[in-house]
Formats: sequence, structure tokens, C-alpha cells
Amino acid sequence: QKICDDIKIIGRSSSNELNHQRRLRGRTIPTSMTAQSEEAQTVTYLPPPVQGNADYRNYKAIKLQNGITALLTQDAQSKHFAAAVSVNAGASSDPRSLPGLAHFTEHMCFLGSKRYPEENEYKHYLAQHGGKSNASTSMSHTTYQFDILAEFGEHALDIFSNFFVAPLFTRSGTAREVQAVDSENSKNLVSDGRRRL
Repeated sequence: QKICDDIKIIGRSSSNELNHQRRLRGRTIPTSMTAQSEEAQTVTYLPPPVQGNADYRNYKAIKLQNGITALLTQDAQSKHFAAAVSVNAGASSDPRSLPGLAHFTEHMCFLGSKRYPEENEYKHYLAQHGGKSNASTSMSHTTYQFDILAEFGEHALDIFSNFFVAPLFTRSGTAREVQAVDSENSKNLVSDGRRRL
């Protein structure tokens, strides 16, 4: 829940607030988590990415107290809201006894969370509001991403972030996704590049 609250609070920055926070870069600033929470969370503002002269977007790089690093981007001209999470674990993190575990986890995360238990709620919500999602597992990282029409972004982000807070990993989903991952792997065995992995 903390991750979700942090993302939401930070993600609501206005242009004036963003400019103010640029001046605070490199300092640790306490921020309140929620109205119900008396706990204070700290955010460290990091140096922004190098921008080209033609890049009109505003950026804010932050590190949360829980260790998550995020780059927030504000694009006033965009009609879409997008988010991505890259987890520092991929196929090379799989135990020898469970090959494909990272890829299996990637599949399972999309199948509901404690807060949003319906298996297809995420994809259905995205489809209803001009959105799409994808995920991929490389040797070193697993990346999850989505985009949606801007006015529906906050709710989509809440569904998305809860995959990482309290995923369900249901019994029915587990059996189905083991088969799906195995099927993908069988299909990839004819590719020299994939076999080298």
C-alpha cells in the first residue's frame, strides 16, 4: 500500500510544485503519506536527466525511502498517461530447479491483486479507456508498462501498482500460466538467439 500511496502523492505534482521541487534537488524532504497515516515518508530528489534543447517536458527524479527510484515526467501536450516498472530480476535470476520463474512471475502479476481481485479488471479497464499494456522478461530485468487516456491514469496506476504490493497468484491462474510460459518457451526453441540464453 505504501508504494501505491507514494506514487499517487508524488504523481499529482503541478507545474509550480515541480519547479519548486527542482530547486530542492539533492535534499531529503519529508512528505505525509495519507490523511489517515501519521507516518512520515521521505523522498530524496535526484539530479534530473540530461535534456536536449528540443525536449519541452519536465522531469523529476526521486528516490523513495523504500529504495524505489522513479523518474516522473510531465508532458502538458500529451493526451496519455503512461507508467513502467522495471524490476531488477530476470531470467538469469531463476533458480536452476525452476527455469522460467521470472517469466512466470511476469505473467502472474497481471492476474489480479488483493485490492483488485478480478483477473481481467486491469486489461478491461485499459481497453475501455484507450489503453494498452505489455511486459517483458530479459536476462537481467522484468519490465511492466501501460498507457491510457490521461484522465483515467490515476485509477489505472492504482490497479497496476497493486500488482507489486499484493498479487494474488491464484491456483487456477498458476496452472494456466505455467502452460502459457512453457508454450512460449517451446516456440522460442527454434530461434538461435533464444537458445543461447
